[in-house]
Amino acid sequence: MARNLKGAAASSVASIGGGNVSAPAGSTEQAVLDANSKAALSTSESINKIAQENYATGRENYWQAVGNEEKLPGVFDVATNFNKNAADAQDRAMKSQQNIDTMSNWWKTDLMNLGMGAVGAVTGGLTKSLGNWAGKLKPGGGGGNGDFGGEVS
Repeated sequence: MARNLKGAAASSVASIGGGNVSAPAGSTEQAVLDANSKAALSTSESINKIAQENYATGRENYWQAVGNEEKLPGVFDVATNFNKNAADAQDRAMKSQQNIDTMSNWWKTDLMNLGMGAVGAVTGGLTKSLGNWAGKLKPGGGGGNGDFGGEVS
């Protein structure tokens, strides 16, 4: 672009008076320099516009990336919720099973207490009787009348 402006400036000065009239000193050089300056300004404005657009795109990409990174820990929310739900379900199942066990075995405690009482009564009475009978035996053989069936006197 600068080359075209420079050429146009030089030819316009040369065309004054059909090219036979001399231009004032430095006027041709000034026109060429002005053309160069305008071309450089246009180029720099284009480059600046492109740079600003790149910066804007870069900022947009940066904030989008930051936003996506901020969402990354949320990827594990599903697994965390799953673990929490599974643990809650396990607790509920455990309590339910304990309730079922308690209801299905309600009679065992009473029966065991009754059975232990009966066994204790039988064995306690038996050991008491045997203890009394054994206490009446005389050491050295000679005690008793040989009647093992009745009550010991």
